[in-house]
Amino acid sequence: MNKLLSILGLFVLACSSSIAQMVAVSPCEGESIDELMHRKGWTSDLILGEFQSENMIIVDEAVVNLEDICYRAEVRTLENQLAFETNEMLIKLKQEDLELISTHNLRPHEIIPNMFIYSSPVRTSDELHAEKEALLTHPSVERVTFNQVFTINPTVNDPLYARQWAIENTGSSLQYNGTPDADMSVDSAWTISTGSASIKIAVLDSGVDTLHEDLTGKLLPGFDGFADSTGDTKGYPTPNFSSDGHGTACAGIIGATGDNGLGTAGIAYGSKLIPIRIFYYQNYGGSIGVQATTNTNALVSGAAYAWRIADADIMSVSAGLSTLFIAALQIDTAALNAEVGEAYTDARNGKGIAMFFSSGNDDVPDVLWPGNLTTTIAIGATSMCDERKNPSDCSGENWGGTYGDKLDVSAPGVKISTCDMMGSNGYSSTSNYTYTFNGTSAACPNAAGVGALILSVNPNLFAEDVRTIINQTADRVPGYVYDSTSVYGTWNEEMGHGRVNAFEAVQLAQTFTPSGLGELATLEVQFYPNPTSGILHFESEEMITKVEVFDLFGRKLMEKEGFNVENIDAGTLQNGEYLIRLSSQTNSNTLRFVRLD
Repeated sequence: MNKLLSILGLFVLACSSSIAQMVAVSPCEGESIDELMHRKGWTSDLILGEFQSENMIIVDEAVVNLEDICYRAEVRTLENQLAFETNEMLIKLKQEDLELISTHNLRPHEIIPNMFIYSSPVRTSDELHAEKEALLTHPSVERVTFNQVFTINPTVNDPLYARQWAIENTGSSLQYNGTPDADMSVDSAWTISTGSASIKIAVLDSGVDTLHEDLTGKLLPGFDGFADSTGDTKGYPTPNFSSDGHGTACAGIIGATGDNGLGTAGIAYGSKLIPIRIFYYQNYGGSIGVQATTNTNALVSGAAYAWRIADADIMSVSAGLSTLFIAALQIDTAALNAEVGEAYTDARNGKGIAMFFSSGNDDVPDVLWPGNLTTTIAIGATSMCDERKNPSDCSGENWGGTYGDKLDVSAPGVKISTCDMMGSNGYSSTSNYTYTFNGTSAACPNAAGVGALILSVNPNLFAEDVRTIINQTADRVPGYVYDSTSVYGTWNEEMGHGRVNAFEAVQLAQTFTPSGLGELATLEVQFYPNPTSGILHFESEEMITKVEVFDLFGRKLMEKEGFNVENIDAGTLQNGEYLIRLSSQTNSNTLRFVRLD
């Protein structure tokens, strides 16, 4: 039984010795997990999961008495992933409602305005769902989301510089005999910028070793998505498993100090990092084993902290879930989708935050959520031999990068040298570094680091500009047919727009005119015809005093000013798509049009 999908909410786990049914339970108010176990006479071998900050455990239903439990939830599984609802809900209000807040004892969310946390007194999942439906009918309620617990897929003169083929691939044996120049040309980009201390990259992951020797002076105050009255790691990982080094490895790829005689050099080592812990590792035993575990509130709070509190410019997230698991495990993505959407439009004073997500490691055409959202940038993986990472490539690693129609670009993602947790924790028990960090988990921070370099040379760019620059300047890797066209240029299903080229991206960013596509359009205007073969006409209640035309690289091609500009001649342009910015004395709007004979 390799694929075991829950039926009617009952979790069936393929154990080595028997098939057991699992259920998540919580102790009564004021009671600890230990007190619950003592009261029920449960031994530790029955406990398959104890969830940080949730005060809930998964137990073997077949051999314990679950009567008189304050709350119980059936656990849903598919393959090695699981999910269940806690008795907490995240409630977004349309406006303040003191009566509702008082009667339900709603606790204000620590970061997000008009968001509240509700702990329900009900005892079963059926009662919980009924209460949620009732809350949704309240006139003051905009959205109700269960605080679900679920597993996710992490995607995984400096002495080690010679190993960093993502920066400069020489094809040496230290770089696994790859293809020369199959890299991101970071060494060339460094002749322009190594990053700016004013640019902040939020690393949302398992936490970052804030004491690491190669991250000294790079880390800003962190955030723990699971912090409660019993503990707060401030973004540091919980070192229980080797995989807890995941977040430190991602942070090292982006920002490990360069030219310090230690370890590796980060892509944007002149910039700052914000460690944000949004998942931890849990051993569930049986066919599930050790898995990265999170909950709805940790994800939403982590994203909110990144842009609402820490004012991050770039977000890097090397984790996600496939659409298959989201559907089968009934994961409610609405709360995070909404927060990511607000970050894209409202962060950085309306310029938005560029959010990089890993595509996944499943070798299928199904980019993981949230990387498949239109507001995020999905990153696939390449090998050192200049190909999409696939199970039969030159790396010897038996996995493949996820690809498909939501993929933006690809970046190096196999056998990447980077930071590990200090001492015996993390991937290596004998070194503070790892030479073989794998997955789109590595590709994502590689690309995010280039995003930081872009903003280092032009901090006025919008999030959409960062995406445009990275996609437009990517190297079209030979061997792939780029026969599709997006608004950013030619595209291939396996590679996206190609392999990230840091040098070309930073060069273009220096002269790129911010498009303003992420801002609210304030100038009401109509223009026609679109497409046009020549004259483009404008109509607005305001007098248009300036018209500018840009290509999709952000380069200004035409400009016309006057007392009341009513048209512009686009007939001299080549066929293609363009941006047009129309301005009055007080407002402006940036739109797209097509020049077509």
